[in-house]
Amino acid sequence: MTKRSLAAAAAALLRPYGIEIAVVSVVALLLIRYVDLPLALRLSSTGVTDSGALLEAVSQLGRGEYYLAFGIPGLLLGGWMVHRQRTGRHGWTLLHAGALITGTLAVGHLLVFLLKQTVARLRPLELMEDGSHGFADPFSGEPFTSLPSSHAFTAFAMAAVLSRLRPELRAVFFGLALVVAVQRMMAHHHFLSDIFISLFLALMVSEAVQAAWARSAPLLARRLSL
Repeated sequence: MTKRSLAAAAAALLRPYGIEIAVVSVVALLLIRYVDLPLALRLSSTGVTDSGALLEAVSQLGRGEYYLAFGIPGLLLGGWMVHRQRTGRHGWTLLHAGALITGTLAVGHLLVFLLKQTVARLRPLELMEDGSHGFADPFSGEPFTSLPSSHAFTAFAMAAVLSRLRPELRAVFFGLALVVAVQRMMAHHHFLSDIFISLFLALMVSEAVQAAWARSAPLLARRLSL
């Protein structure tokens, strides 16, 4: 796929969210200007430098590979079950879950990577107390990869996806995702605005992938039934 087609695909994904992106951008700029650094320094001055073993363990819920370990096999097995017309309802459930998990993580982490590299924001742990928010040239690499948080994106995105599959557990899923986000700030890996943007990206991408699934499911059903 060419750079032009990649840009066109990204524009098509973001176009329906133009107003939301503008509002989120303004809020993020206000957080960067007035909240992020004072909050990070406040956490440092109070001696909060370690989020603790329990929160560190919970933060593993922000690792995408754990979800892909189910998402990709679910996608393949579900497609095979539907194609073979074996336990069709369970096959579609697996296929749906696998498609949402895999698609959301694939699209979302591409956006997260591009933002991390182009914004090139220094992580809180590396900041000096000089009032700087620590931005560098694009693609500067670590430790200029603070915005957005890949852990927080993964946690919130999977909370959104799993909430579509099991709505009755929505509070649990998003509660755990919030714990992951808090841990990333307490451990000085990310600023509040990093988390805020990660949350918005997670909700936007999960909604877009669900919409894509809804449009493609009838065609997919016909192809798999052949």
